Amino acid sequence: SLVLAIVSAILLDYKIVSPFTLLLFAAYFALLGNLQYIVTVLKGRLKVSGGSVAHIGFAILLVGILISNANQQVISRNELGIEYGEGFDAKATKENILLYKNQPMPMGDYIVTYKGDSTVDRQTTFTVHYEKIDKKTGKVDYTFDLYPYLLLDKKSQNLSPNPDTKHYLSQDVFTHISSIPAKEANAAEQNTIEHTISAGDTIFISRGILILEKINRYTSGDTITAGAQFIALIAGEKTPAEAKLHIINNQLITEPVAIENGTIIIDFKNIIPEKNQFIVSTTEENSKDDWIIMKAIIFPMINLVWFGSIVMAIGFFISMLRRIRENKITSAQ
Repeated sequence: SLVLAIVSAILLDYKIVSPFTLLLFAAYFALLGNLQYIVTVLKGRLKVSGGSVAHIGFAILLVGILISNANQQVISRNELGIEYGEGFDAKATKENILLYKNQPMPMGDYIVTYKGDSTVDRQTTFTVHYEKIDKKTGKVDYTFDLYPYLLLDKKSQNLSPNPDTKHYLSQDVFTHISSIPAKEANAAEQNTIEHTISAGDTIFISRGILILEKINRYTSGDTITAGAQFIALIAGEKTPAEAKLHIINNQLITEPVAIENGTIIIDFKNIIPEKNQFIVSTTEENSKDDWIIMKAIIFPMINLVWFGSIVMAIGFFISMLRRIRENKITSAQ
């Protein structure tokens, strides 16, 4: 053991091997070494093998932690490039997904929908509905709900996220809430942004994207109309939308188009002919408490952690029973 410790220190100091490789080697060494000790030295006598069993459990636990963390997969990818603002660095922005209430969103092999929340005392629980999609048929294979929650700290008044997990034999799907609307937000807020774009360009909005496919041209009497033909991609669904700009007696008159039950408005403002560009504004209405920002991670082989913990507890229990028996024998003498 001393030789291994010295060799390990040298390997780490000179960066010959990574800490992950060294820990994995140590775990396998502990696992195989203690198994061999039970078989060859203790001759399979489990009543006196508590220490070795506990070490085997710890080795399995360590292997589970290493494999699970090394191969974890974040499936809540921010594919639309939405900026979440303060509190989210570049990495966190990429690894969290925005879910509007009752709007399904694709996420890895799942379709997820934020169904709503409920508050009891200091705990707010969120219902997230998962639909597992079969890759071959594209149909829903099975469904389940997860219930991550936020707990309000009495002293600091900060919200502490607590995850919920879907357990499989080979992996766990870990889900937790990263952000929710501020309580002091207005019941409804409108956000208008002006964009200068060309045909084929994409406008990123909070719920999805708008793609300017083409500009249509219409003529009726003295009226010339240009129509900005968009495809809105929101919650995995495509919706056509055309905002129009009328030119009547050299006057510009806009005809906005509303989608998503009027919560998103596209307005065709002007044309820049020398650059073949177009000025368009988007207005979004976001209702209070109708969204969450969520992170979901798949941890493979995480069950090794729980199995290792159980084996380690069994080892402690065997050792405890042995110590009790030895104390009784000593007392009897």
